[in-house]
Parts: sequence; structure tokens; C-alpha cells
Amino acid sequence: MQYFSKIKIIFLFILVIFGSFFVLQNRAIASTDDNIKGWAWNSLYGWISFNSTGCDADCIGLACTSDGTLGCPAIGTNYPNYGVKVDETTGDFSGNAWSSNLGWISFERSVTGNPPEAPYNTGAISDPIAKMNTSDDTVTGWAKILSMGNDGWIRFDHGLVGTDEVSIDVGGTGKFSGWAYNSGSVAPGIGWVSFNCSNYFVCDGGTNNGTICMDNSACTGGGTCKDSCEISEYGVEMTSVILPPSGPNVSGWGWNSGVGWISFNSNDCDNDGINYLGNPSGCPATAYTTYGTNIDLGTGEFSGYAWNENVGWISFNRCGTDKDCGTSDGDTGNPPNSPTDDPGSGSGMIAKLDTGTGVVTGWAKILSLGDNGWIRFDDDNETTLPNYGVFLSGNVFSGWAYNEGVGGTGIGWISFNCSNYAKICNGGSNAGAICTVAGDCSGGTCENLCDVSDYKVVLNGSLNAVPTISNMTAPNIAVCLANALRAKLDWKFNDTDGDILQSYQLWVKKASDNNTVFYSGVCNSATANCANCVGWTDGDTCSFTLNASHGLVYNTSYKWEVIVTDDKGGSSMVTPYNSPTDSPNVLFVDDGNPLTFTTFENEFPTSAITHLPLEINAGQDIQFMSGAKYFDGSSYVNCDANCTYFWEEISGLNANIATDDEIDTIINFNTAMDSTIQFTVTDTTTGYSCSGTKSSDVMQKLPKWIETKK
Repeated sequence: MQYFSKIKIIFLFILVIFGSFFVLQNRAIASTDDNIKGWAWNSLYGWISFNSTGCDADCIGLACTSDGTLGCPAIGTNYPNYGVKVDETTGDFSGNAWSSNLGWISFERSVTGNPPEAPYNTGAISDPIAKMNTSDDTVTGWAKILSMGNDGWIRFDHGLVGTDEVSIDVGGTGKFSGWAYNSGSVAPGIGWVSFNCSNYFVCDGGTNNGTICMDNSACTGGGTCKDSCEISEYGVEMTSVILPPSGPNVSGWGWNSGVGWISFNSNDCDNDGINYLGNPSGCPATAYTTYGTNIDLGTGEFSGYAWNENVGWISFNRCGTDKDCGTSDGDTGNPPNSPTDDPGSGSGMIAKLDTGTGVVTGWAKILSLGDNGWIRFDDDNETTLPNYGVFLSGNVFSGWAYNEGVGGTGIGWISFNCSNYAKICNGGSNAGAICTVAGDCSGGTCENLCDVSDYKVVLNGSLNAVPTISNMTAPNIAVCLANALRAKLDWKFNDTDGDILQSYQLWVKKASDNNTVFYSGVCNSATANCANCVGWTDGDTCSFTLNASHGLVYNTSYKWEVIVTDDKGGSSMVTPYNSPTDSPNVLFVDDGNPLTFTTFENEFPTSAITHLPLEINAGQDIQFMSGAKYFDGSSYVNCDANCTYFWEEISGLNANIATDDEIDTIINFNTAMDSTIQFTVTDTTTGYSCSGTKSSDVMQKLPKWIETKK
């Protein structure tokens, strides 16, 4: 077992601080998109930090937080900017972590060299040495403690029995779990590295305080065996994961020139779980509860709160967090103008993101300003300049919202992205003023605002892909079938991110006056008015058959439209039927209007061919009866002058048909062979023609036998 003495650690630190420390700093080892934060723990060498924001959130290279248990230096100490990132698309790790006892722990092949064995022990200098498997979120590969040279390799997928390997809960909390391992040249090196306090239990108090335990019997001297998280709640997490729908998933900062920074998430003020306040500017100056703004990733509806140090809470909740307008817990009440949709009981949103276009519409309210506090996200008069609005592109908001107040006394414009501005003066006597050249800045420099203050509001999560509808067909009823007063409406459910059909709504309208003759209601199970399409997936076709009980009448044109909702709450547009031809594309079905289908004029005529005698012999006259009937508007009756007829042989070419245009006829077959007779009846009131067939095995007529005496 290999241990490092304090003397050796000091020697290693000389190498680290005067060697790789400056090399890494010169390589710009951290960037603003490092998405791994928090702390891992090793029982020999203590805390390992994965992001400098754990100690230096905004103090620009100086430690803001001193907590010896987490390895932060004293407040004001020079502190490097570093971090680790996992590419959400490829799963590649990059960047560097830091230990106050071991120094840099690197994920960069250009610094570490090639790992000692697979995986990733070969590759280009830019290739990763550690990856998250994007299919199951497990971590494979390596990192390297630079101060230990080739003894410093840490393995994530160690394969050791009895200890969980490292994985990330990407679809939920973003937290790492499990253990990595460093064996050194003589096991165990530094040994196990824990990525989550929930990995084990430890003795709290007693003579063996801090040792791993299974139960109280392992803790001597009066100690108790506790979940490690009860003693020190630490862990490493990925900050760019899709948050649960119930959590505040909007973060970052907006800016108003009058009142300053607006924070959309308490993590903006407490992003490492140690409750520092007042940094960055705009955070509450006193203790606060967790807050944040949330967007439902399915519906796009806003809820929750933002915060500004000068005007206080900004609410997106019409009737507060309890959705009860009778109580007071951050209620905004109804906005002064549309959109003010509220289906009742305080459940109506006051702001919404169109998940298809990225446009934000609606309102928020600065509660301290009362009815002067309404903030508008979309310009309600696009003909009057300046037009404005807030938009989402990718996961980043841009644009402007506006609070006018009474008579223009509000706080004015709120910017959601530093890129909204052209350039501003950095320094000089008019710092912060908009500029075009350095000469405008009276001693300062004219710079892009994002180079001076890189702020923005972001959505941490993937919006639900809105489902769509295609392949709408109607009436899908074949001619000459009974019960012609029907229409089978088919439509295809499409959802590109694999969600399932949760419900649908169907409207059928009479084309002549656009009056609704049938509305299904919200269909989420099979009923008399609903098809059982719940659970359908991308590409599945849903069908519903209408008949007279749903309002259909003969010889009438109808429009129809559908809306579908997936299990994430995303809804399609109301999609109308529009097909070049009705289905099936045969005579009597297509009405020539792509926006409608038309029911049949009447029921189709029918026939049921019979013959006597039942046995057919060649050379014998056979009576064929059609049994033809037509529908007189209320029931089937025997054909009269409203029908025409046609008899023909369609196979065999062996029949002599006495009359081919009568309701019944005589047929004589020449020879013994198979033959098929077809009868067609036409209803002259509608022009509908239907045919029936009769196949027969024509036999040779037997000679007569006469019994005689010998």
C-alpha cells in the first residue's frame, strides 16, 4: 500500500505549482460552458473540486468562499479559473479538476498523454480520455493526477467487484454516483474516489469517527453509523441536464438600466450549495428561500419567480403558488390586456413560450409596484415602432421585455441577452454608454457588451417536440357495402422525439354552414365517441368511424379537423382535412373538393343470385333470379322502374343468356365446364351500380336409363 508523506506532498506541490499550474493556466483551462461542478472525496487526500465556481463564483480570480473542509483557500487568495465539461452530444470529458493536496487532475490528453490501457489508450491529441456513454450515462476511461506522473491514472470503469462504477443521472438530477479508483504502481495508490456522499455510511463520533461502517456495531466508543450525506452533503453534478418539469429550469440574468440585474434562479446566487449571498450583484442581501422561473417543456407555460435587489419579486403566477386567488402568495392577478386566458381556479398561465417558434408571449409582474409592475414580453402593436419581444433560440433567450407603468413611469426595457446591445464604453468618464468607436468613450474603450459583461437568460432543458398530424384520409368506405352512411376518418400521429399519444380531439363540421355536427371531447380512452388511440407512437395511424348516431346524413359534405397531445403535454396545431382526392379514389367517393368529404346519396342497390334447378346440367334451361332490391330512402324494396339490369358470363364463355337486361333470366350452358355469371343492378335515382356473381360447376347431362326384361 502506497501513501504520500507530507514532505513528499510539499515536494510534489513545488512541481505542481511551478510546473503544470502555469502551463494549465496559460492553456485557458476553463470556459464559461464548463458544465460539471461540485466535489468528490478521497479518504487520504480530501476534497477534489471540479469547478472553480465552488470557491470563486464571481470574484474574478480571487477566492470568495473559505471552507477548509472543501479545500477552498482564504477569501481574497489568488485562485485559478478551471472546470470540467461533458459534451452532451458526444459524451466527451474535457478540462481539469483540482485538489489542494494533489494538485491538477486532468482530462486533457494533450496534458496527460495516453492512458496505460484501453479504453482510449490511443488516439489523436484532441481525442478524449474519458467519455459518458450517452445511451446509459455510464462513465468510461480515465483522468490523471499530474503530480503523480504515471502512478496518477484514475480509472472510472474499474470493473472491481462490489463497488459501483461512475455514472451520471443525465435525465434527472444530473448527479454523479459511484466510485473511481487509482491504484498507483503499488495498490491502492490514493485508492477510491467517491463522487457522491450517498455512496457509503460512516461512523459519526466515537473512537473511530469517520470510518466506513455498515451498522452501529462497527462504530466504537459511542459513535453511530450514519448516511454520509447527513454528515457532509457533497457530490459532483452535471449542470446542463434536463431538469425535472417541476423544477425551475430557467436561469441566468436579465438587465435593466434603472434597477440592475434580474436573477431567474436562486442557483444564480447559490450555485454551490453553501448559501453565499450578495454575489453576484442582484442577489438577495438576506437569507432567502429557493426560487426560480420554470417553463413547462411540453406546453411552454411559465411559472415561478425572478428576483431583483431593488424592486424585489417578479412573479409569473396568476394566482400564486397555490393557484388560489383567494390567498396571497405571489399572486399577480389578471394582466391588463390579452393574452389573459384563464380556464378557472387560477390555473391559467400569464406567459407562454411557443415551443415551435421560440416566441414568448404574455406577462410577468413586479409585485412591489402593484398594477404599475406589469412586464410585457411581446409587442401588442407591431405597426408602432419600436417593435420588441423575447425569443428563444436553442436554449438561449434574447430580445427585450418592457414595463411601462402608468404614463411611462415604469422601469422600462429589460434585456435578456448582452448581445441585444451593439457596443458600450468600457471605462472612461462615460462608462456603460452606447458607442460606435473609442472616441465616444472619453478615455475608455468601445467594446461589445458581451466582452464586458457576458450575461443572458437560458433554458436548462430540451423543449418537447410538438406532435404533428399527417396523412388525413376520408371517408374510407368502399362502394356497394351495407350501411353506406359512414365515414372512417384516418390520421397519422407524428412525434419526432418519441413521445406517445396522450389524447386527441376531433371536430366534424357541415361544410355548407360550418356548424359542428360532432365533437369528440378530449379522447384518452375508447368510448362511443372516441377511438382507442392512447399510447400510439410516432407514425401510428388513428381511426374513428362516424355514422348516423354521430350526426351524419346522406348526400352531405363535411369538413373535419384534429388536434393531438403527447404525454409531455405538447399539442399539435388544429389540423384540418385537406386531401387532393378522397379515399378510396374510385367512382362515387371523391367529391372533387380537397377540404371536404361527402357522404353517399343513399344506400347501394343489392342482389342475391339464385337459380333453379340447383343442379346445372349442360343443355338444360336454368332459371336465374337476381333478388335485386334498391333503397327507397327508408328501407330496401323490390326493384321497379328505378332499376336497370345486366346479366353476363365473365368466365367460361359457355352460356346462352336469353335476356340480359331483365331482373331474372334463362341461361342454357353448352357444355360441362365451370362458369361464372355476373349480375349488375343500377339504381337510376343515384346512378349507383353494384354487381354480384354466381359460380357454377356445369355437369354433363346423364342419359336416361330404361329398365327392360331380357
